[in-house]
Order: sequence, then structure tokens, then C-alpha cells
Amino acid sequence: LSPVCLGSLRRAASINAEYMGGTAKVTSEQRRRVPHHLLDVVSPGEPFSAAQYVTLAQKACQDVVSRGKVPIVVGGTGFYLKWFLYGKPDDSKQPTPEIREKVSHDVLDIKGAEWGHVISTLANRYTENESGRKFLECAQLNNFQHLQRRLEILEMYGGDVPKSFYSNGQPNPQDLDYDFRCFYLSSSRYWLARALDFRCEQILLSGLLDEAKNWPLV
Repeated sequence: LSPVCLGSLRRAASINAEYMGGTAKVTSEQRRRVPHHLLDVVSPGEPFSAAQYVTLAQKACQDVVSRGKVPIVVGGTGFYLKWFLYGKPDDSKQPTPEIREKVSHDVLDIKGAEWGHVISTLANRYTENESGRKFLECAQLNNFQHLQRRLEILEMYGGDVPKSFYSNGQPNPQDLDYDFRCFYLSSSRYWLARALDFRCEQILLSGLLDEAKNWPLV
């Protein structure tokens, strides 16, 4: 994207977040051509949130802009991008180690059960209101990491969900930190599926399984 849209590699810098593994990461040659930021900022065994990403990404962008260059934010989920563009909720606090441990224990204790039973059981344990139950029911199917984060939020707020987590409002352009230009790359599902299959094969051939053996257990 940067060579095509900006015309000069010296004018570009990529902003993304990746863990400290080596498989599937941009190569040294690619990093020499276009400087990358937020690489090796977290290990596989460490928690990492959208709020932490926004803080690091904003610092990286400020550094790039201060040197007269153009930052390019690449990839990531819509949730991370939304917070980066429009700012974190005022109440985006982080769970304590005690809350993380409690939620992790509860999730591991029921992991493997039918998803509907998991949601029902944990909802009865963590919230007494309908909004809290719906908050858990909206967790991605069979995504226990996503579910665990939502349980941490309920635990932090006493079973309630802050209104900011439901907000879909868009700020005025003058309220944003930068003059953003968004580009979306699209393709047919057929070619996307083929590209994903090829990518997964390349990652496995590059040593993902051997790398995973050295990851810390969580």
C-alpha cells in the first residue's frame, strides 16, 4: 500500500501490533524498505488490549509525524481501529490480576461444554441484568478469549456494561487527532479463501509448530 499510495517509501511507516514470535512476521528486508512499528511489543503469554494498542499506536504515529513522514495503520480488527480513530472510552480501565485470575479459572472450569451452556452458566454467575446477559451472548461463537474479556468487563463493573461499549456514535472530523484517509482492500470469497489457505500453509512450513513449542503456557 505505501509504495503505491505515497509514491516514496521514505515517506511511509507502518503501524501495527505483533507478538514476539518470528513466524509470519514481516521480513528484515521488508522492514528495511518500509519502517514498521509496534513489533515485538508483547509476548504470547501476556494479555494485550485495545486500550494498550491505542496508547502505543498513538505514540508511534506522533513519532512518525514529528519526523515529517506519513504513518500507515495496517490491519487489525475493527474494534481496535475504531478506538484508534475515535479515541478510547473514558472508562476503558484494565482488570486487576485478581480479576484476570478469577475469570480465567471460571472459563477453564467450563471450557469444552456446549457454547450455549457456557454462556448461560457464566451469565448467571457474573450478572443479574438483561444487558449483561446480552453482552455475553454477543461474544464471538466459541471464542473463549473474547468471552473472557467480556467477563472481565462485567466483573470490573459489578455485572453492568458501560454505555461507552455500546456507543456507535461518530465524532466530528475536527475532533480527530489526524486527517485520516482510509483504504479498504477487497476480493471475492473464493480468492480470499485460497489466499488464506496458502498463507496458512506458508506459516506452517516456516516453522510455526516448532515456534509454538517454546511459547509459555497460559
